[in-house]
Amino acid sequence: MMTKEGFVKRYGVPLYTVGVGASGGGIQQYLYPQNHPGLLDAGVASQPYPDMVGQIPHVGDCELLEYYMDVTDRTNAKWATTKNRTWLVGMNAEDSVVNPYKVFQTTLQQLGMPTNMAPGSTEWREAWQGLTAGALNPKFDADGIVAKAAGRLDLSKWPTIPFGHFDDVRNVYGVGADGYPRSHWDNVGVQYGLQALKDGRISNAEFLDLNLKIGGWKQPKDVIAEGFPFYGTSAAEQAKVLADVSYFDPWGYRNMNRWNPATPDVPAQRTIGSIEAAQAAYKSGLVFRGEGDIPVIDWHPYLEHRLDMHNVHQSFAIRKRIAAAGANTNRQAIWMTETRGATSDFDQVPMGLDVIDRRCGTGSSIQASPRARVRRCSRRTRPRGSWRGRRWRAASSSVR
Repeated sequence: MMTKEGFVKRYGVPLYTVGVGASGGGIQQYLYPQNHPGLLDAGVASQPYPDMVGQIPHVGDCELLEYYMDVTDRTNAKWATTKNRTWLVGMNAEDSVVNPYKVFQTTLQQLGMPTNMAPGSTEWREAWQGLTAGALNPKFDADGIVAKAAGRLDLSKWPTIPFGHFDDVRNVYGVGADGYPRSHWDNVGVQYGLQALKDGRISNAEFLDLNLKIGGWKQPKDVIAEGFPFYGTSAAEQAKVLADVSYFDPWGYRNMNRWNPATPDVPAQRTIGSIEAAQAAYKSGLVFRGEGDIPVIDWHPYLEHRLDMHNVHQSFAIRKRIAAAGANTNRQAIWMTETRGATSDFDQVPMGLDVIDRRCGTGSSIQASPRARVRRCSRRTRPRGSWRGRRWRAASSSVR
């Protein structure tokens, strides 16, 4: 907002303002129009998500599920087949993307940690692993900030620096009685593997076993620092594993509420989130509610086979939220680019900007009427023609 204000003061009111961003920057093309109407007239969102807070729940689920398949239910032959893991985690899995921890399996067995890992990876293992720690563990410095600051600051004069998503926005979530920011991560009542059960992929007994033993995450006050490989895979880090096999922890299991084999009929404790934190996420605008009225070109190169974290279903999740809000879904144009077999990456953003400029720019005959420009670019009224109309189809016809 300050950037646009500075631009207007120096150069005058722009013909139109278009936002461009990828990944987290793609989120901005949806949250900014919702939370700050009038700031943007159009957007190009590359590989976006609906919002960031909405990614935290399923990432936390995946690490619980991978630990269950790798360790708790390791005698189940189903989980040794990479593709079968999609049944539970809901993300793609490929044998072509090697599981980097399979190579440690024999050593772990010898050290007293039996596992049964698949040869390939799920999208979680390739792309999302560690983000639960980054979001939920205040003791995990994911970006090495302390080490980077040590050469510039006298850290002895600073209190312990907490990390994680909830600490980043503790002013939004508020602070609990334990002194830590409230967290909305919650899996009470979640029926893990329900779709796999309905599809006949797992049995009733397997479904019940999964939900008995899956557990949850400890509260921030009870967590410990992460283990191997969160601080690299150097010889020094591997030596720590040899000295104490529990240090091998790509799942973050030491911070889980785990099932105890000594009391096999007692369910592993789930995690209870804060209702106040969940309410604050919505009220503050951290959650995309489907609101906003600007046209957005939502571009996704198809990367499912690479297990890239920017999976294509995110664009359709955004579409569902727009529809649930009772808004016109025509304002979101979803473009997909085929990448399988491509010899190089292709950036479709310039084409998106060209399409928007035809709609909102000098060649659109809108410049003479600022009021009409706002209506036609921002969709506050339904213009003649639409995203699905002749003009947009013609402008987008070259997209493959």
